Amino acid sequence: MMNLRPWTSTDQAELVSRAQQADPSAFDELMQRTAGASLRLATSMLRNHHLAEEEVQNAYFKAWRHIHQFQGESLFSTWMSRIVVNQCLMHLRGVRRSKLVSIESATDSHGKVRPLDLADHGANAEDRACGKSLAVVLSREIGMLPAKLRLALIMRDVKELSTVEAAMSLGISASALKSRLGRARIELRRRLGSCAQRHSQQVCG
Repeated sequence: MMNLRPWTSTDQAELVSRAQQADPSAFDELMQRTAGASLRLATSMLRNHHLAEEEVQNAYFKAWRHIHQFQGESLFSTWMSRIVVNQCLMHLRGVRRSKLVSIESATDSHGKVRPLDLADHGANAEDRACGKSLAVVLSREIGMLPAKLRLALIMRDVKELSTVEAAMSLGISASALKSRLGRARIELRRRLGSCAQRHSQQVCG
C-alpha cells in the first residue's frame, strides 16, 4: 500500500487531470484517498458492509469510465460521494421493487393473495438498543431515519461537509439540504428522547 501524504485541492486537481489522460496510477491514488469515506458512506446507507463494498466498487468503476465528465466544479471527493450515493440509491430502489414483486406474487393455488405472517420485532429491538452504549444507540437511530433525512445528517454532521458540498453530493439545493437537515435533527432528538424514556422505565421498573 502506498504511503499517502496529506493532499490538497491542488493535488486532487492534478491527479484528476492525469486520470483524464488515461493514467490508471493517478486514478488508483484518487481511489485510495477516498475509499475509506466512500465505504463509510455506503455502509451508512445500506447498513450492510458486504453490500457497501460491492456498490463502492461499482461506483469507482463508473467514476473511471466517466472521469472525463468531471469538470472540476467541486472537489473530486465530493463528486465521488455523489456517485456512491447514486449507486446506493439505485441498489435500494432495486430492493424495494423486488420486495413489491415478491409480495404481489404471494398467491395461493386459486390466485388469491396469501396473508403474510410478518412478526413485529421493532419494539424489542429498540428496547434492546436502549441498553447499549450511546454510540451504538445513536448509530442505530440514525439508521432508522428516512433515507433522505439520514443522508443529509450523515453528510453534514458525520462527514462534516459544508452545506454546499453536502448539497452537491446529494444533487439538491443548499436550501433543500438545510431543510432536510433540520427535520433529521428534530426526528433524531425525538427518537433518542423516546429511547431514553423507555430505558428509564426499564431501570425504574
